[in-house]
Amino acid sequence: MTDTRELILKLKKERQEKGLSYNNILDLMEKNGDYMSKSTLSRVFAEGSEDRTFMYDETILPIANVLLDYIPSDKNDNVEELEHQLQDLQEKYYAEINKELEQSRRSIEFLMNQVLVNNRWVDMLLNSIVVKGKEV
Repeated sequence: MTDTRELILKLKKERQEKGLSYNNILDLMEKNGDYMSKSTLSRVFAEGSEDRTFMYDETILPIANVLLDYIPSDKNDNVEELEHQLQDLQEKYYAEINKELEQSRRSIEFLMNQVLVNNRWVDMLLNSIVVKGKEV
């Protein structure tokens, strides 16, 4: 993984080369769905900040994503593993859904048959009670 100090120096260089203000960077971060206070951003770009300690995932990474299109190598390594896990979860999910769907279909079919049987009993009882307007 890239050393945080080196990454902060790259960020400072990139900001200077692109001539971006803090507000420009904050706007770009907001478009990515990342939010940070202007004071935190200014601390990252302050003189000597590369020697300070920052919360990497919450502070440095969102800025690097905007300025450098940066994805840490350890996160790149996990992409295939995560895709495989996602596929496994999807397969399990669909198998479970299909199982429940089949069970629901069987239950509906059984209940429809029960309704038909009950309707036959009702018809038979009604027919036995009234035959051409007369009771049997």
